[in-house]
Amino acid sequence: MHSKVYGKRFKTIPDNVSGVAVSSHCPRANCSAHQEIANLEREADETSQTLIFCEAWEVVHLARPKRAYVYEQPQEEKKLSLTLRLAGVCRQWRAVALSLPRIWADVHIFMHRQKGEPTLSILRDIIGRSKQANLTIRMHSDPIDELSRIQQLQPALAILRKVSKRWRSLQICLPIHIIKDLFTPDMDLSRISSLYLHSNQDQHSLLFNSDSWHNKSLRPERLSLDSLTFQSIDIAWDRVTHVVAHHFTTDQAMEVIHSAPNLTSFELMQADEESEVTGLYATEIVHENLRHVIYKVLCSELIEAETIFSYCLFPSLTRVEHAVLSRTSDDSFMDHLIRIPHLSRS
Repeated sequence: MHSKVYGKRFKTIPDNVSGVAVSSHCPRANCSAHQEIANLEREADETSQTLIFCEAWEVVHLARPKRAYVYEQPQEEKKLSLTLRLAGVCRQWRAVALSLPRIWADVHIFMHRQKGEPTLSILRDIIGRSKQANLTIRMHSDPIDELSRIQQLQPALAILRKVSKRWRSLQICLPIHIIKDLFTPDMDLSRISSLYLHSNQDQHSLLFNSDSWHNKSLRPERLSLDSLTFQSIDIAWDRVTHVVAHHFTTDQAMEVIHSAPNLTSFELMQADEESEVTGLYATEIVHENLRHVIYKVLCSELIEAETIFSYCLFPSLTRVEHAVLSRTSDDSFMDHLIRIPHLSRS
């Protein structure tokens, strides 16, 4: 729930307006659940109204099936727009909407605005309204290069840390310094299944600290990192099945393959082919579970660029998607795929 969403955005319909039905707000008018809600509305007492609301809440989010091999970045929930419509039915419906913990369980925070007691009180209120619901935390900020500004954000980070056991999904785009301040070594983060962790801080910033942060209780299944955050955190990889990697060098990509035995989908976005390969993984690696690879590079200038296919074998691989924005030489990437005869290429 965005910290700016409050009563002013609710269009309240007077209680004496006839013919207002929550079923009319369901976007899937022909679904069986819609018909069931419509039937319940005809004879709904006060208790039933809450049940109807909860049913409508669940019905609206019949998301399209996710492709098993693709990590999807968390999106704004459709449930919020439904909640706003339902809250406009009448004052009683508005009260139900504002009291339902699941509505407040998707917390979207612009960290650079979290300073001063009025703003912090809104964040506390949102967290409090979520009660014991599992939380999705989305944190963003403008680039911050002043230590004094980072210090101002510590109270907001403390509020979030107190409910870390309820975190299930994290989507974070912050300076590395703030990311490290959010996490503490003693946190139990084992319940987090989805982690999107990107930095908007230049590694040449005066505040950049190359020391890595360690917490082996963090064992996500879906993971999205950029090169900088990959260098800065140390997690457990045993449950990771999907990885989206931005600006990774071949060495970093090889480290993921070596560390994640259950990896089935690997997306290398804007892969870095120019950094020298150290040869750390000189012995050819055989990864048994990887089935899908997306490999995208902005510019291919090296005739014999070394990629993960130069050092690895993937016997279960069935699909590779390869894209180059600009090419200045013959691309050797596809040559490495010839030894995978059953492969689907695009």
